[in-house]
Amino acid sequence: MPTVHVVDQTPVTPERVLEAARDSSAPGSVKGVVTDSNIFKPGSTWEIRATPENGGSRVEVIGVRHLRGFRGRLLAPVFPLGLARRTVADHLRHFLSKIEERESGSG
Repeated sequence: MPTVHVVDQTPVTPERVLEAARDSSAPGSVKGVVTDSNIFKPGSTWEIRATPENGGSRVEVIGVRHLRGFRGRLLAPVFPLGLARRTVADHLRHFLSKIEERESGSG
C-alpha cells in the first residue's frame, strides 16, 4: 500500500499544531479515515503528528493510500515518490504557515 510521509518544522508548539488539525483526537496525533473518494478506497488514512523540537515542533504527515481501479494499481509503486509526496508537503507547509501567521498576529 502506498504511503506518503513528509516532515516539516515550525516555531509553533505541538499543542497548537494539533489543535488546528483536530476535532477531538488522541494526544500527540490526529488521524482521519477516508470514507468516500474518487481516487482513494475507503479505509485510506492520513495522520498528523507533532512533537517538540528546538522550541517549536517537528510535524509529520503520514498518508496511507489505497488507490482505486486499474490505474491505481499501476501507480501504487511510484505514488509516494513523486507528485503525491510533493503535494502533501505543499499542503503541510501551507497549513503550518497559516498557524504561524495566526500565532505571530496574536502575540
